[in-house]
Amino acid sequence: MQRSIESDFEDENEICYTSKRRAHPISQHYDEDSFPSSSWTNPNEHDIEEDQCSSSIDYYHNNNNDVGIDDEIFNLPISSNDLSVTPKQALHLATIYEFLRHFSSILRLSPFLFEHFCTSIIQSIDINNILFSQIHICLLRLLIKQDDDDSITYASETDIKGIIDLSFVTIDYITWPYILQLYVTSHPQLKIFISIVKDYPFNINIQEKIDLLLALCDVALTTKTIRREFDDTKPKQHDDNCRKCQKRGDLLCCDRCEATYHLACLNPPLTSVPTVEWFCPVCIQNQVHGVTDCIPPRENRPFYLRHRCIGHDREQRRYWFVCRRLFVEDETGEDVRYYSTLDQF
Repeated sequence: MQRSIESDFEDENEICYTSKRRAHPISQHYDEDSFPSSSWTNPNEHDIEEDQCSSSIDYYHNNNNDVGIDDEIFNLPISSNDLSVTPKQALHLATIYEFLRHFSSILRLSPFLFEHFCTSIIQSIDINNILFSQIHICLLRLLIKQDDDDSITYASETDIKGIIDLSFVTIDYITWPYILQLYVTSHPQLKIFISIVKDYPFNINIQEKIDLLLALCDVALTTKTIRREFDDTKPKQHDDNCRKCQKRGDLLCCDRCEATYHLACLNPPLTSVPTVEWFCPVCIQNQVHGVTDCIPPRENRPFYLRHRCIGHDREQRRYWFVCRRLFVEDETGEDVRYYSTLDQF
């Protein structure tokens, strides 16, 4: 008996085509950057025929002799183990990492490797890891600043009358666990974590740390500062003042961020405007091998919002390529594997 599944795909005009056919082990989905030259063209919606739906996006077996092959279970190779966490935890940490990396300029967080991030989660059980602490400090500063701008206080008026909240200016590597505890116990969306922040980050298991970080990232997504990145349809404008001397004049614009500099304010000073791409000293300092050189081209598009899975296989497993790794998860999200080497790809 032949096995058939529902296969849905969209063209660039967001028209969804559905066909019920027997599928190849992996159904690939391409975006504009990786769309092959021999790709299919959009069929006329009045002339769609099942026998003419073959394309470079979905491959089908029409030979009746392949029934036995299609009925076989598509088994994946064993997962890589080069990370210090389990594959399921690695996928959750990749979600947090991509959020921190994408909004690093807003959070004022320097780039770091995904491997270092996973290691910091492990080390923070016994010691106060600097990277782990800095991530929480940057998130808390964003959240506290947003509440202060919105005049939000999690206390009665009698308790805060004549009192100034100094959490934003006093938070550091020593005080951040206590400030996190105050914020979690007072925020209505984070009260489920009250029991784990008393001794945080020590003596807390890895999964609880991941859950709290995911919750903090979800709350950060609701802040106006980050929402502005989604809602602002205008292209970003460069600064009108030099980042070094704060004066106007003839300024050299960075090709990666909004910073501008006078030629004489650079170290060493420039005598002429570069004819190739030029990056400011901060962007050069933030170039990390394995991070900035691995950003996919599609992420440089204007108004890029989120990652999408690169495809599904006939077992309905989802495939993601993030953090220089191929992640595969089943429909339930319980069976997760990742592959880090070219041989496994």
